[in-house]
Amino acid sequence: MDALPEDWQAVPNEKEKCEEISRLTVPENLNDIDRATTLLLGGYPQQQKSVVDSFPALVRAKGKPAFLAVGNPLCVLLPTFELSLKVAAVEALTAVAESQLVAGNDIVELLLPSVLANINVVGSPDEVVNAWLKCFHAIVPLLDKTLIKAKILPVALAKGANDETSVQSRVICCAMLGSMAACLTKEEIERGYLRRAMTLCQDTDYIVRINMCDGLHCLAAAVGLEVTVATILPEIFELMKDEEPLVRVAAINSLVAVMGVLPADVRRKKAVPYCRLFFQSPDMESQVARCMASQFPSVLCQVVADIDNDLEVGVFLGAYRQLAQRQDLETRRLCAESCAAVLKAATPRRYATHVHEALTALVADPDQEVRRLMALQFHDICKMLGKERCAQYMKRPFLNLLGDESNAVRVQVMASLVQTLDQFCIANEEARTRAFADFLPALLAADAGCGYCWRIHHHLMLALPHFVHMFTSDEINEHFLPMALRYMAGGVAPVREAAADAVVVFMRHNRKQAQRTDIYCKLLRDYARAKSHWRRMTFIDACHHVVRRFSTKFFKTYFLDTCLELTADPVPNVRLHLTALLPALKQSIRLPEDVEQLERVNSAMSNLATDNDRDVAGQARAVNDLFKRTPVRMTGGAGLLDMNGLPGGHSSSSEDSKKEEEEADFTFSADDIEKLKNEEALLQKNKKVGNGDMVKSARAGPRASGPTSGPSKPRRSTNDAPALSALSISPASTSSSSSSIRSSGDSKSGPSGGRTGLGGRVGASSSSSGGADEGQWSIRATGGTTAPRLASSTPTSVSGQGSGDKFSRPYRTSPDQVVSVGRSAGLAGGKVAADKSTSSTGASSSGAAANGKAGGLTSNLNAATGGKFSTSSIPRR
Repeated sequence: MDALPEDWQAVPNEKEKCEEISRLTVPENLNDIDRATTLLLGGYPQQQKSVVDSFPALVRAKGKPAFLAVGNPLCVLLPTFELSLKVAAVEALTAVAESQLVAGNDIVELLLPSVLANINVVGSPDEVVNAWLKCFHAIVPLLDKTLIKAKILPVALAKGANDETSVQSRVICCAMLGSMAACLTKEEIERGYLRRAMTLCQDTDYIVRINMCDGLHCLAAAVGLEVTVATILPEIFELMKDEEPLVRVAAINSLVAVMGVLPADVRRKKAVPYCRLFFQSPDMESQVARCMASQFPSVLCQVVADIDNDLEVGVFLGAYRQLAQRQDLETRRLCAESCAAVLKAATPRRYATHVHEALTALVADPDQEVRRLMALQFHDICKMLGKERCAQYMKRPFLNLLGDESNAVRVQVMASLVQTLDQFCIANEEARTRAFADFLPALLAADAGCGYCWRIHHHLMLALPHFVHMFTSDEINEHFLPMALRYMAGGVAPVREAAADAVVVFMRHNRKQAQRTDIYCKLLRDYARAKSHWRRMTFIDACHHVVRRFSTKFFKTYFLDTCLELTADPVPNVRLHLTALLPALKQSIRLPEDVEQLERVNSAMSNLATDNDRDVAGQARAVNDLFKRTPVRMTGGAGLLDMNGLPGGHSSSSEDSKKEEEEADFTFSADDIEKLKNEEALLQKNKKVGNGDMVKSARAGPRASGPTSGPSKPRRSTNDAPALSALSISPASTSSSSSSIRSSGDSKSGPSGGRTGLGGRVGASSSSSGGADEGQWSIRATGGTTAPRLASSTPTSVSGQGSGDKFSRPYRTSPDQVVSVGRSAGLAGGKVAADKSTSSTGASSSGAAANGKAGGLTSNLNAATGGKFSTSSIPRR
């Protein structure tokens, strides 16, 4: 048998398993601090890592007790951790020190000994040393000056005493000297280590030179202007000529930092000439070019402030143009990221001669990220240039960005589309018309080419309401209105809501009656009366925007009744969506002429607050407080009435009156409005006729004329009738032939108290004259489902004798089917009760049943079949 691989481990025995389980088990009654301490001291590396990662949050929550209880064992165990865990632990301690989550004395007392001990460890990995140096930099501001001079400064100088020490020691010395400079005086620095710091700037190892150069700006801020100009600035200029690119990069960063503390004349005479020569260098490494691109706005700001000379400034802007066209991708990205800052420093008057070429190159860059960065700040650039310059120079770059093939670029363009287009709205009507004539096909092409990127759709829909001030009414009606209606019907939820706002704005600003009426009719036909509940919810979104953009009178006249009808919608989500609109419905009421409407709105609020769907009822109760506090308007400028009938609330009647004046000639086509009303009346009539046919079918009884044997197939409903969940049959109080049916949503009552809609309640009555066995019946279904879904049904069998044969016929009713009363007494899992009243001859019989039993119906069935039938309900499966 071959030997097992060396990396295979033996399966632990039972004892080892128990020991491991006990080691991993932590008592549940421990608090957060004790649990963290337990896991840190005895847990596995993964558990220790979780404690380290959560240490700043634990200190932030628990304060000093957590810092001391967890921080002390953490500092003790830290040298035993593996490399990644050790770095993470030092970073966690640094985060606590930087945020100063506890008192500075506690931080110094705990961390300073660990910092000094670990930076003295010879041969530590660079990652660990750098982490400890960052920690030291974080606690230096908390240290006392005496402590720095007594304990820390000697350690730092010993690390960089001569060139014979290790490179790591000299690097530590550079970092510590730079960090301590802000805590010491000029004399202490000059007497203590300034000469040594300048020596380290000329160290033989470039890493030491880089680290010392990074600390020169701290020394310059501490020693003052005279020493900086005489000693530090020449050292920086010397380092800018270093043979190592990374050293030159560090020198550029130090120079930019030092220029902030130099006076204008010193910058103009000493710093600017060196910068100009350096920026004009034809051959520069990629690292240097990237540094120049990132620092260019800062340098240019100083140059323009000190030397407002077009020739001098043009030299620097020429360097920027060269950087923007370099082959190095990262350099171009940095140039694109700083383009707006460069233009701000250069001022817009220099754009055409110095910046436009660079901007055009960056907008057409082959890299997607460069173009995205340009699109991100394009509107800011246009705003800085002003409308006239923007219309003159930015049209072509903007069209390039609109036609970009990358959706990432299009998203950024569309996010600031309104701000950008607004800069092209210049006073010259002819030039503005030409510009927007070119933007129209570009916007349509961008919409067609974005695919299924809903963010682009959303940004575009948010911009459409502003297009009424930029494009003509015909352009909007021909191009943008169909676009908004398309997204209103088929977009995702945020897109549908934004598109609904756009459609409402288009309707308000459209001055053609036929087009305006067409939009209104579409909203009612295709959304308010749509079969899709999503479209009805979108109509509610549109109503929110109508409330915001139209007067209350307009909303009350054209939208209030439709909104109230939706309070009885069969789908709970529609009713849930409508609850937030109820305060606006109340505010559209004007007393005293709208008393009836106010009663309907209050009734709708009450019904929704007691809705069978808990989400609808909860949301309605949450809105009810705002609904009660919403004041009601009074006619004739009498102000507002609060919930107690007293004058109060903030009046916005002046704004509403202004909207009414603007809507004075805002009318719809009378023929189309009349057609809408006729369609609504016909729709209600068809509903009543369809429901009446169901009741007649329920009373008709079996059509078969002879005896049958064997089970019969259940009848299936082919219509879209409301689902009924319970049935009640009772004697009618009238002897005349009549039938009526009322239906409503799952849990909603209409204004008349009836129930309408899918899964609603149905009431019907029918009577006929005849003998003692002919009765008068009233059928009513109660209860319902909370959503249009397929409900379970209750099978019912009818058994008896007819012409000497026994038979059993099971029936199963569907949610949209009412079976014949003469054949079955079961409905959609409901409860059935039947009572029979006698005719004028005096013969009578009565009965009642519940929980699916049809006892009172037996006498009627016996009369129809010669006493051979009986009914029973089969329990639901």
